[in-house]
Amino acid sequence: MDHAPTRADAFQLLTEYNGSDSLIRHALAVEAVMRHFARRRGADEELWGIVGLLHDLDYEKFPEQHCRKSEEILRERGWPAEIVRAVVSQAGASARRSGPRAISKRSSTPWTN
Repeated sequence: MDHAPTRADAFQLLTEYNGSDSLIRHALAVEAVMRHFARRRGADEELWGIVGLLHDLDYEKFPEQHCRKSEEILRERGWPAEIVRAVVSQAGASARRSGPRAISKRSSTPWTN
């Protein structure tokens, strides 16, 4: 990728891999929630919103490889490492199923403590 990814880039990629209206609506809802929390924390709303849009990028086409395939897709297309890491970070949270992780008030990214 020869530029910083935009919301339009993320939405295009989301719709390339997902045709289900319900999954797209889910991604839009997660984007809105991520932007809300970024705003409350004084963090980068665009970055957090992009992560929200892409968090289930691979779910429709590759449910058995969920998160692993997203990492492959994003890396192959040259997406920044911080976005790749954030998108795939839910795999660890999903595996634990121990409740939401606490996020430090100082954190400016959606995947760090």
